[in-house]
Amino acid sequence: MNPKKQDSKDALMGDFVKYLAEALHTDPPTSEQRKSIFNRILQNIRLASGNPLPDYHTVHQDTGVWMEVAEGVEMKILYKDARSTSFFLKLKPGARLHSHIHIADEECLVLDGELMLGEGIHLQKGDYHFAAKGLPHAVAYSRTGALLFLRSEKPAYQI
Repeated sequence: MNPKKQDSKDALMGDFVKYLAEALHTDPPTSEQRKSIFNRILQNIRLASGNPLPDYHTVHQDTGVWMEVAEGVEMKILYKDARSTSFFLKLKPGARLHSHIHIADEECLVLDGELMLGEGIHLQKGDYHFAAKGLPHAVAYSRTGALLFLRSEKPAYQI
């Protein structure tokens, strides 16, 4: 074998590996992302060990990850297991959620602001709303903005 060809092949392979490594480089996760990853790993370990429910689960107001789920609407998962999901939903003033049919029972507590469900239901701070599985839900919107706590028997959103 010609040594010169081998050297150029090795050099080409070295460049390829270098470019591949550079392409795969990402910034390290933020502290919020690290906490979220850790919590998911911990939950999976608990599920695999047959102990799906931790003794306590705390999410402080300045922790967790807010994800945009619609224009002007953000969601922060508080707790999720195989049976249910608890989460905050934050609507900016004027935000809307499309009408939908509930795939599971869902509970909603308005923590701040107001929420309109179609033209018939007006919810304000402190109000509770239950939507049963299979029932249609009218367009939900907020003129003022709102913070909601929701709990659904099944995950409301797949992440």
